[in-house]
Amino acid sequence: MRNHIIILIIACLLLSICRVSTASLAITEIMFSTHYPDSNPDQYWWELTNLGSDVINLNGYSWDDSSAQPGEFIFPNMNIVPSESIIILQHSATVSDFESVWGLAPGSIQILVPLDFGVSAFPGFSINDTINIFSPSPDNNLVDSKSGIPGNTTQGISIEYLPGLSIRSSVPGENGAYIAPGITPDEVGSPGVVPEPCSITLLGLGGLTFIRKRQ
Repeated sequence: MRNHIIILIIACLLLSICRVSTASLAITEIMFSTHYPDSNPDQYWWELTNLGSDVINLNGYSWDDSSAQPGEFIFPNMNIVPSESIIILQHSATVSDFESVWGLAPGSIQILVPLDFGVSAFPGFSINDTINIFSPSPDNNLVDSKSGIPGNTTQGISIEYLPGLSIRSSVPGENGAYIAPGITPDEVGSPGVVPEPCSITLLGLGGLTFIRKRQ
């Protein structure tokens, strides 16, 4: 009983922390390796999530995957609300094609293509690349940076970078990942779907409670 009370107290403290958390942008998923050529609608893509409690205007933020220099690709004037995830496509395929591949309702998530950044295409991703996010000028601070997992990426399966969990390949049925219904061979990912940090934490505490009960 005492152990259960301790776990409950920890859960309450963590929830309190989540409620007062500040704005935070994070790269939460990257499709480094796809079955399909760059011209196809699935292609390479990555996911940016607002894990904080405030709306963030992306105007002036920038990213790159090669030079590690701010200002390479500058985001347009747009908002990303708390718990929202947006998708950035490598090539300017139509958004509707990407939505169809992944079974997404039209307009259900914000999807950006190179033209939204004023370019025709981005450099191709590889498992050795690192995607960097920078704050607007003049600060140009590194906001987040995520790299691939050399030797640990299966073609057609995205990499998850979820708060509180180890970096890993997406698994259908876990953390919102699923098999894309609109294309074969299978592609696995969870574009636009990220469990809230507090939910992940509480799931972990639930597992701990289960373990304690079995001891």
